[in-house]
Amino acid sequence: MKLNNLIEDVQIVDSTGGLDIDIRDICYDSRKVEDGSCFVAIKGEQADGHDYIESAIKNKASAVVSSSKINIRGDLTNIVVEDTKIALAKMSSAFFGHPSKDLKVIGITGTNGKTTISYLIEAVLKAAGRNCGVIGTVNWRFAEKELPAPNTTPMSYDLHRLLSEMKRSGADSAVIEVSSHALDQFRVGSVDFDAAVFTNLTHDHLDYHQNIKEYFKSKHRFFNEYLVESAKKAKIAAVNIDDEHGRMILPPDGIKFIKYGFDRSADVKVESIVSSLRGNELKISTPWGELNVNSPLKGRFNASNVMAAVSVMGGLLFELSVIKKGIESLNAVPGRLEDIPNDRGLSVFVDYSHTPDALKNVLATLRDISKGGIITVFGCGGDRDRTKRPVMGEIAAKFSDQVIISSDNPRS
Repeated sequence: MKLNNLIEDVQIVDSTGGLDIDIRDICYDSRKVEDGSCFVAIKGEQADGHDYIESAIKNKASAVVSSSKINIRGDLTNIVVEDTKIALAKMSSAFFGHPSKDLKVIGITGTNGKTTISYLIEAVLKAAGRNCGVIGTVNWRFAEKELPAPNTTPMSYDLHRLLSEMKRSGADSAVIEVSSHALDQFRVGSVDFDAAVFTNLTHDHLDYHQNIKEYFKSKHRFFNEYLVESAKKAKIAAVNIDDEHGRMILPPDGIKFIKYGFDRSADVKVESIVSSLRGNELKISTPWGELNVNSPLKGRFNASNVMAAVSVMGGLLFELSVIKKGIESLNAVPGRLEDIPNDRGLSVFVDYSHTPDALKNVLATLRDISKGGIITVFGCGGDRDRTKRPVMGEIAAKFSDQVIISSDNPRS
């Protein structure tokens, strides 16, 4: 693609060199630069791409996008922009032909519940006969392929590439778990979302965001920036109003706003719930009618996840019968209160609870539905938020009969 077409939507501060040149690829890692590539220098948490511009030039980059002017040698083109992360997103979308415009794109953000809701929405889409791709914490999957997920939400270049591959494989829908880091770092920039879901906001990632206020600000951007800027016509926001931060999200102009929760003022709310080790029997009131659903997913927190899926899929005008079929078809989510079969007559579960709220939800649920004692094995990752560790220890001690603290991924 011609460079001048790639940067059509990019706000340029300054440029040196020709713009009517062919670009074979876009790279934000100098080690992947080849002849004809455009290198975009990104400042990350651990390293600054501007320190690797010389390496990109040695690897025969044809153009460099940077936040300050560089010394030009030969026929290299340099484009200066205010924010290279925004430029990378806009250029990547253009390079791959703006794939999100042709897909039904649903994004989910929040501290807990993103993965389960993504699986629920995927199940409903499958029940509706749709061809869906998913980008999330467990893996990135589409067209019978599963790719390992190095992070929840990939960099914008990789995200638009994945959406393009989904589209070429025949997908008509995409579900994306949207992390706070992704929102803060513009990784989902230039993605045209049809719907955005907010689950909750609890103690997590304070090593990065410093405080809850900044953490929420990054989540809120999904609604008041990314969703607003989406080119889609009929857009939906589904928000959990049981969460205090969910109640702080105001409906943006022109966007259908659906409130879900146990709160009686919610648009989608649970009228009755029966929880057991077999799952949840739910009666849900919605603007589109009453829904009775038996979900194998256990606990009150999973009832909230089901309501999120019902809200967004109902808002997108899927039939309640299809929503019910999809939800009831999902037996388990990997690492989310996942039942481990055994011949000892025990209930053994694996759950990827890495926040105080998630651990409390799981243990409180098991305490309510369990007849025996609870043994909890858990740990907290190294090089991450230290402040949540004593809180998780207190929760484990409160709800368990025995607690075993493990060395969980100490990193450095």
